[in-house]
Amino acid sequence: MEPYAKHGKTSGFEKKVTMTDTSISMKSIEDLQHNPEDSNKPYRFFVPSYQRGYRWGKEEVSALMDDLSVFFDTQTIHHDYCLQPIVVKPREDGSYEVIDGQQRLTTLLLLMQYSDPFKSGGNYSIAYATRPDSREFLHSLNADSPATPEHAEDNPDFHHMALALETMRNWAREHGKDRPDMFNFLSVFRRRTKVIWYEITSGKDESIDLFRKINVGKIPLTNAELVKGLLLSDDGFDANEKRAVANEWDRMEHRLQDDALWCFLTNDIEGEYQTRIDLILDIWLKAQDDAPAIDHTHNRYAVFNHVYGGGHDNGCQTLLRDMWRSCKEIFANLEYWFENRELYHLIGYLVARRKTDKKTDVLDLYAQLSNCDKSELRGRLRTLIGKDIDLEQIPDLTCNDSDKTRNALLLFNLLTLNASTGALMRFPFDRYKRERWDLEHVHATAGGPPTDKEVNGNGSRITSPSESRRMFFEGVLGLLSNATRGEESGDGANEVDAIREFLDRKDFSEKTCDDFWTRRQTLIENKLGDQDSIDNMVLLSSKLNRGYGNASFIEKRRWIIDADRDTTFVPPCTKNVFLKYYTDNPNDFTFWSHEDREGYLDGPHGIIATLKSYLEEEETK
Repeated sequence: MEPYAKHGKTSGFEKKVTMTDTSISMKSIEDLQHNPEDSNKPYRFFVPSYQRGYRWGKEEVSALMDDLSVFFDTQTIHHDYCLQPIVVKPREDGSYEVIDGQQRLTTLLLLMQYSDPFKSGGNYSIAYATRPDSREFLHSLNADSPATPEHAEDNPDFHHMALALETMRNWAREHGKDRPDMFNFLSVFRRRTKVIWYEITSGKDESIDLFRKINVGKIPLTNAELVKGLLLSDDGFDANEKRAVANEWDRMEHRLQDDALWCFLTNDIEGEYQTRIDLILDIWLKAQDDAPAIDHTHNRYAVFNHVYGGGHDNGCQTLLRDMWRSCKEIFANLEYWFENRELYHLIGYLVARRKTDKKTDVLDLYAQLSNCDKSELRGRLRTLIGKDIDLEQIPDLTCNDSDKTRNALLLFNLLTLNASTGALMRFPFDRYKRERWDLEHVHATAGGPPTDKEVNGNGSRITSPSESRRMFFEGVLGLLSNATRGEESGDGANEVDAIREFLDRKDFSEKTCDDFWTRRQTLIENKLGDQDSIDNMVLLSSKLNRGYGNASFIEKRRWIIDADRDTTFVPPCTKNVFLKYYTDNPNDFTFWSHEDREGYLDGPHGIIATLKSYLEEEETK
């Protein structure tokens, strides 16, 4: 079931687009009451033996009723409720073989019979090749039918048809819809509910093959496929132009299969788009003056509906040609953004950033950026990014402000890459989105002092295990002293004194250090209240993060170096943190100290300075 097309503008007449062996048109439910061979008789449908019976349940029927109700309450003169394509093939007796769409046609027929039982004879009919009794049972059901017909369990068709009717009855009761309400609803439903009519006009033995291909997804009748069908059947293009359209269409679709490009443009890693070229069509549609925002949850056939409803044949052909010309221009601009390394990182940030709204950002971004020249484009991007980043908030961000903190660190990495003008490295948005990157603590005191194994596993072996543990406690002392500055007594001062006394003993064996840490860890961590602050956070892939868990700084550093050596992508600023590039004259690589944090956050190449340099850059530069 597909919900309604919020901005379709289909005309009152039926318009058919003829192709080599198929035709596409839009039909209202009312159109199906008038067979083209005899307008006084409704359409007749035939469900062949290769198809299963009717199987929609409560969930599918209720969802259809909910969507129809929303449409009924929000309709305007230009709105239609658009259902997924019905694929049919004419038969010699004047009926139509249903290749795809039996479930929808059956449910819609039940809804009409329930809403107006007195005119059920004027509705279209459905017959079944191997289940002839199902036809009679289906057409016997209406609002006055028993809630549970005695013979509803005779076969699966009877059961599901009766269940669908009961679901409609319960839905009407729960929503306070009595008989007049449903009749009024039906009058709108007949006129304004449209199906995309996909008619096979040639071939005698292809129905089963086509049914199989559709149902395993090899011939998806997506929005893009239908628009492509309109383009290639347009008499305004000659044969050479149609070949050029087909070739260019295929090139765009092939190019969009590159995940590096796709994940730069969208956050669609779950496959919301059935066909990726739909993104280009959606960008075009949003640029139309009368087109509202795209919502694929409710409007899968928006572009087809808009183009098909663009007027009579000449109007539709003109709109098609203008659309295709614009789509090529849109795609060229998107490719330029992708290939330009600076724009790639800045626009990529605006798409990838965490946000509260759920809009498809590239649609809105294109509307704002497409008419800018190169200098205007950079200024516009700075303005948009500046609205997203508040420099005054940066020092106070924590992992509790996960979206804002992640955005700041993401932009920090991207601007760092852009500043490296001689480098060719590009941030991999595809990996960033697919690998679910986390906010990771640089130093997690939960890891405790480094073990012999951790230190010995560090290839550099700068210090001995005992010396590494001494430096660990020196670092904890520095953080704790800074956190309890001004306290002359209390738990914080007591822990400072305890660590100093421990350091004075100069026994840094693994067991001694572990025993001391076990006794004091909770009190110490309670005083270190800034462990979740941005100056102790980096971006890292969840896979690498899970690999070392709550390890000490020295162990995390080893993991980062090993990952980088193995060509695993590590964000540049994350790598810089563990190599202490933001610290002046670092001499301790076993602990993330207060001085390290200050350099990372507020140093000359740190977070604040980098973001400020970009956001406050003068336009003349």
